[in-house]
Amino acid sequence: MDYLRTFNVTILACLLILSGCLGSTIDDTEAAEGDDSTSDGTTTVINNYYNNTTTIVHEYNNTTTVVQETPDVMVAMGNGTNGEGTIIINQAAGETIFINQARAQVEYFNPTISMLFVKELGSYHSLGDLIVYSNCTNGLSWETIYTYEPGVGIEPKWLPGYGLECDHALAPDVHLDAEKILNHIDSMVLYEVRPVTMA
Repeated sequence: MDYLRTFNVTILACLLILSGCLGSTIDDTEAAEGDDSTSDGTTTVINNYYNNTTTIVHEYNNTTTVVQETPDVMVAMGNGTNGEGTIIINQAAGETIFINQARAQVEYFNPTISMLFVKELGSYHSLGDLIVYSNCTNGLSWETIYTYEPGVGIEPKWLPGYGLECDHALAPDVHLDAEKILNHIDSMVLYEVRPVTMA
């Protein structure tokens, strides 16, 4: 048994040594490609993953081009009761928030007919608005009301406070008849954070 173990160790040692001699290591061109840039002699492309841009350096005419990639689309979800800020979106200075779509559904009880309903805001018998409370730097604040459209929700909108540091509280506001009892609201917003240059 010891002979077999010694034989296996010897074979493995020989394979390790021979693999270096037979050229299975990386060459200089493979070793040089460790960064995220490529070059063809006249143009260098640098991908910046931290800010989602690509910088192209044109060596033949000594110019630089920065390409802004498509912003990431994000989803935020929340739940609560009527008029509460169920979703909070933070905006840093130099950014703005673009709402692609916002939808909400409401669960309520109708004691007249003893039934529980779940309906999308904007559909028949469950009209509602989305109230956005925007509090920004320097004491600036906005209260914006968007109406839910049937089958669509909230259509694309820019939130106020472009380029400022802001907190946006999104609060669905449901308009129910007096006899209906609201249980809770589930909401979802699809949004983008886009860079803004202040002039």
